[in-house]
Amino acid sequence: MPQIILGPQQHAPQIDGSIRGKAYNFLAKLAENDALPGLHIEPINSAVDPRVRTGRVDKFWRAVMFKVQG
Repeated sequence: MPQIILGPQQHAPQIDGSIRGKAYNFLAKLAENDALPGLHIEPINSAVDPRVRTGRVDKFWRAVMFKVQG
């Protein structure tokens, strides 16, 4: 089960409410199972840091994440 750590929350009120809800829904699914095909977790080709991943929040927005092995 993945551990999710959110960054600073000072910008959260500035995010449109519909996107915020979709983002929290994405994070709930991610916390449940990070291998769900609907999340579309993918590495970024040619990224400087090979741990960086993106996941589909909706058709327009993607989450940027880092896969850190403990």
